[in-house]
Amino acid sequence: MSDVPVDGSSQSDRDVLRELSVLLRRESHNLRRRPDLLWQQVFARLQFSEVLRRDATLRLRVSEELQLRCASPSARWLRLATNVFEAGSLIQTLVGHKGQVTCCRFAPGYGLVVSSSVDQTARTWDLATGDVVQVFAGHRGAVESCDLSPDGSRLVTASTDQTLKLWEVATGHELRTLIGHRDKVTCCAYGLDGKSVVSGSRDHTCRVWDLADGTATAVFTGHDDPISSCALHPDGELVASASRNRVLVWSRTTASPMLSIPAHDGLISSCAFSPDGRLIVTAGWDGTVGVWDATTGAQQACLAHGAIVTSATLGPDNRLLLSSDCEGSIKLWNLQSLQEIASFPGHTGPVERCTFDASGRQVLSAGDDYTLKLWSVDAALGEGDEQVPSARISARSCHFSADGEILLVSELAIARIAARLGTSPHILVPLGEGHVVSRCHDTTGDLIALGRTDGVVDIYSAREGRHIRQLPGHQDWVTACALSGDGRWIATGGRDATVKVWDVGKGSQIATLSGHDERVTSCAFSPDGRRLASGSWDETLRVWDVPAGTASATLSGHEDRIRCCAFSPDGAHIISGSDDRTVRLWDWQTGECRSILRGHDGDVTCCCFSGDGRLAVSGGKDNAVIVWDTASGREMARFVAIGFIESCDMNSDDPSLCCTDSGGNLYVLDLCGTWGAGATRLPLEMGG
Repeated sequence: MSDVPVDGSSQSDRDVLRELSVLLRRESHNLRRRPDLLWQQVFARLQFSEVLRRDATLRLRVSEELQLRCASPSARWLRLATNVFEAGSLIQTLVGHKGQVTCCRFAPGYGLVVSSSVDQTARTWDLATGDVVQVFAGHRGAVESCDLSPDGSRLVTASTDQTLKLWEVATGHELRTLIGHRDKVTCCAYGLDGKSVVSGSRDHTCRVWDLADGTATAVFTGHDDPISSCALHPDGELVASASRNRVLVWSRTTASPMLSIPAHDGLISSCAFSPDGRLIVTAGWDGTVGVWDATTGAQQACLAHGAIVTSATLGPDNRLLLSSDCEGSIKLWNLQSLQEIASFPGHTGPVERCTFDASGRQVLSAGDDYTLKLWSVDAALGEGDEQVPSARISARSCHFSADGEILLVSELAIARIAARLGTSPHILVPLGEGHVVSRCHDTTGDLIALGRTDGVVDIYSAREGRHIRQLPGHQDWVTACALSGDGRWIATGGRDATVKVWDVGKGSQIATLSGHDERVTSCAFSPDGRRLASGSWDETLRVWDVPAGTASATLSGHEDRIRCCAFSPDGAHIISGSDDRTVRLWDWQTGECRSILRGHDGDVTCCCFSGDGRLAVSGGKDNAVIVWDTASGREMARFVAIGFIESCDMNSDDPSLCCTDSGGNLYVLDLCGTWGAGATRLPLEMGG
């Protein structure tokens, strides 16, 4: 009997289609906004996939298409040349919030989820399509928490504007505002009767609200500190509320305390009842997860999560426990063995909340990277010790060295890696303790400087593999630094609003440049080293005469904080990026803004010129790296990464660029099409 299905397709064909469907769903949040990037973004994933390695027919078709697109005189696109790690348990990423996502919930019974954000909105999402269904806008502060009524028809939100709001889910219509708290409202929970809500606030109180008339029927004042989290018992009568070092369980009808649980050494991030009401689970800033008997308060378990734990919750049968932290990790625990059994890596910043669906087979998480992510528990349990690509060393910055290789700076090391597929990083200099907030390099790639939170700058030689000098001088964080092309000078900018210029060889300070009104966030030397540009939170760029130690020009026009700047190769122009989401090209000698480049949908965090000055590259908190034509100001191409773009650089000898994101991923991108990159090389390397 043939194994060919009645529709004529083979089981192999169906497997290919299924895997392609998974791949497309993971990229759908980008393609929904930019369908023109379909080939580029899908190929970036497909070229390293198992399905391409296994299926010869698919591999041939993709290779033929790659040949055509690399040779096309009209196409311009960016081809990913490095394998970026992404967990196989990731189902989908939901993108739409304009700020950190603070809370998330599954809607009961149908495929919706709800989220809240510091962008002052809550949103409902259709999991089938990944689309936003409703935006709930009306708060005048960050929305810290949200919860749905038992039937999913109503939504309550809690905000730093000291109010709660009640909404109709289907229409997004605001039904009522609950006023009474005297400080930021940090948490809320819907009553199981659908007629009441519990909230907690930084005013040290919890309140029970009657939704019919909007009045507080009970006010609980037993806490001595701001309340960070609250939860309702499944029977609807008891409330648990958490503050520093303590969880209180109290009756919502009488507002009288029933139980006090001394929990954690410091702030408690979250508390929740188990689905059966027998247990309370807490997450703490002390790096642990606590499990407590809800009747006696006796501790049942303590899990050493590690970093500051932001949330914890139990699965439907009390067998699995989920926890998240401020470093972007989500961990799955077996509560019987007290062992971590799986993880969900993928957020590129702190994870604020995580939760199970009703079946316990899916997980939803909310992150400071502005995204929600949907995960498969079954897939996470099946991944085991999945291998992470060797090129991923949690890079915080990258740049091309003179020989075309890439130098990476991570939290732990300075490393070198070849710019092509299948290579592993070579550690040049291990880094010790110290909180690094700024990084720079000279044009040769030998000298690397790191600015720290204690006001000190460390200088390293990549060639010699050693620390060569330390420069103490700033009174606060060193938030910017730049080395002159020849490595003779270094400029540092600080939270103290000053710029300092140093002689690297002597370790002596030459000048302190004052003029900015707020912290300096970027510095850049001109190619000849005689001019220095600095950008600041005061929304201005200043150009300094280095030998004279005086200001040559002030460039005004950005409408928000400036994050980055760079000189053109001929020294005549400066590029800058800002939180106003624009990139600007300046003639610094006349003070004229030549072009305003609009295309980013988030803060612009990094920028640079190509070696000939014809192109510029920028990266931002919209996860996009964009290539611009400097003459016309037109966008030539863009690539959408997994996380916020933190650094970028262009190769002066080869049509390629590199960038890093907030998840520590390194991307090497070849400029394909009319830029002429890789028409003969890339198809041979496909799938690395």
